[in-house]
Amino acid sequence: MNSVLMTQVEYAGHRKVGRSAVSNWKKRELLVFAEGPDGSPMVDVTRSDARLNANVDPARGRPRKVATEPAYIAPLAPNSEPSIRGQGLGEVRSDLVKEQVTRERLRNAKDAGELVPMAEFERLAAETGRKARERVQAVMANLAERLAVEGDARKVRLMLAAEIDHAFGQLADEVVADEGAAETEEG
Repeated sequence: MNSVLMTQVEYAGHRKVGRSAVSNWKKRELLVFAEGPDGSPMVDVTRSDARLNANVDPARGRPRKVATEPAYIAPLAPNSEPSIRGQGLGEVRSDLVKEQVTRERLRNAKDAGELVPMAEFERLAAETGRKARERVQAVMANLAERLAVEGDARKVRLMLAAEIDHAFGQLADEVVADEGAAETEEG
């Protein structure tokens, strides 16, 4: 996918909006930036358009405050047939529109580079789970002597909770740092 880069002012003209709209989109992290020829950040038009199309309410021209569509639509149960019995025509049309909107949002998210292949997601989830397990085991090993000496069960729970929260906080910081590094490599 070839990237077209524009300044924020040019992008406002491209989207036929005012500069304040582009500033608001930037604050809400709806724009994708890339390094311009002179090293300055410029709007990646293709990816930003896809992200905005996925997140901006076309009727209002503003980002949605709350997602009204489910992020996941469950597949049909095995051996079941789609049916419209019991549904009025309005409900059927509504379901169809929801499906089309969901499909369009997924396409826009893909174009914006916000989706990862399932294999990559599974690998990252397994790696994060392994790290979490190792952190909790390390907390237990580090606290074993203090826990053995402590006679008050309430203090034991508080010590464990504090150490586990700290370990998971560090893990969350690492995940965010890894995401930032991956985005920097892609850009």
